Amino acid sequence: MKYIVKSPLASKTMDFPKNKSYIFAAERLTYIIMEQKKIEHITLHLIVFGTIVIIGVLARQTVLHYGWDEFSSYLILIVCSIVIGAIYLNLQMAFRQLLSPTIERCILRFEGYRNKAVVVEALVKHSKLAESTIISKSIISEPEIEIKSDTTEEVSTPSCSELNEDVTELPKPEIGDGDILLEMKKAAICGTDMRILAGTKTKGVRYPSVIGHEMCGVIAEVGKDVKGYEVGEKVSIANVIPCGSCPACLAGRENACMNRKAIGYEFDGGFEEYIRIPEIAIKSGNVVKLPEDVSFTAGALIEPLACCIRGLKNAGTGFNDTVLIVGAGPIGLMHMQLAKIAGAKEVIVSEPNEMRREVALELGADKVVDPTTEDLPQIISEATNGMGADVIVMAIGVPALVNSTLKLCKKGGTVNLFAGFAGTGECTIEVNTIHYNEIKVNGSTAYKREDYLEAADMVKTKKINLDRIATHTYSIEKFQNAYEMCKSGKGLKIIIEP
Repeated sequence: MKYIVKSPLASKTMDFPKNKSYIFAAERLTYIIMEQKKIEHITLHLIVFGTIVIIGVLARQTVLHYGWDEFSSYLILIVCSIVIGAIYLNLQMAFRQLLSPTIERCILRFEGYRNKAVVVEALVKHSKLAESTIISKSIISEPEIEIKSDTTEEVSTPSCSELNEDVTELPKPEIGDGDILLEMKKAAICGTDMRILAGTKTKGVRYPSVIGHEMCGVIAEVGKDVKGYEVGEKVSIANVIPCGSCPACLAGRENACMNRKAIGYEFDGGFEEYIRIPEIAIKSGNVVKLPEDVSFTAGALIEPLACCIRGLKNAGTGFNDTVLIVGAGPIGLMHMQLAKIAGAKEVIVSEPNEMRREVALELGADKVVDPTTEDLPQIISEATNGMGADVIVMAIGVPALVNSTLKLCKKGGTVNLFAGFAGTGECTIEVNTIHYNEIKVNGSTAYKREDYLEAADMVKTKKINLDRIATHTYSIEKFQNAYEMCKSGKGLKIIIEP
């Protein structure tokens, strides 16, 4: 199902510099909800109208059966219809918060009426106008499809055939005195971007907005008040900007900042030719210079590497550990390399995809396992003399695998649930496995700026191979093809370029 939502500005001639971009919005966008609700309400009213007609006809046939004349029978039909309609309207008004939502939930059980994700195109003069002006070309229908994201987690996504082939032309962003204009060279699609498209990630996302938070480029313009940066310098962007004053920040946990802002969420992100890097990001130290010998691809992937470094620290991976990585998507492959750098004795990777297992071996995995054909518990037992893995990192967001994964951990070991999990993330576990084995279970969210700087240093010093993780590159105009490749699981990290 597709909608076209146009702004009054669509008919006006706007003489702005061009800036190709891909703008996304998701299911909770107000105007989209209104359009969707309109269809749902029409359906609801058709059902009610049909019911009234049926009851009226039955009433007419009943009185005819008892010998009433034709005129009287039609009168009964009309009176019944009016009475039942009035009853329905009064009930709807009196119980709007109870009756209507309940009926709608029943309707939404049908796949054709499920919530939609939307791809929008905007033609705007500045960010303030962007919040009120939308030129939309298509809406993406969302059937339930299992895909592999960057963390190889399962998410529900629209099919590529339903995506619009057009990429909008936006005005080139205007920067303030304290801003930087970045010319994007490479931006990577993240699992979070896929969830935004699926409508399962809405918190903190501004609509309409340009998403994409893994990026690297060249400084095109510098505001007059900006110090320490010059036009032409290669930089990567730490997209998460902590507030520095909330309880989490004051406790040294800025990665869990309660008021954080982010490029690709509150600010337009990397899926456009030119990106305004706001003053707040520059003053927070979120713009990191890179040497010429660092590829733009590696520069874009510093951001997910920083997340993995945060996960590594939470997991406590160290010297002589046996580490199990569950999932060899881009995130799993980064975790695998970091574990080797941290001094792990043996790193075992569990991954059903043959191509990903081969890449894991190429990047240094000691052993790869196909859990669909091999006995993973037996392999872990043999590798650890029956003790279990010291550290397990779940780089795949499948809740159903958590319980079986916990059983592979040694007593006193650690399981890091790194990936964002599909749906609500709920699952059933045998808590005694944790209790009696004293297993430490933790998660990981975002990164600290120190993590990002450490990740950048690792890239600069060639301690880690990120270029190999990027398997496909597409232009912005071919974003749908990139999206399809992400969905298929045939690639690893998918890169977007101008």
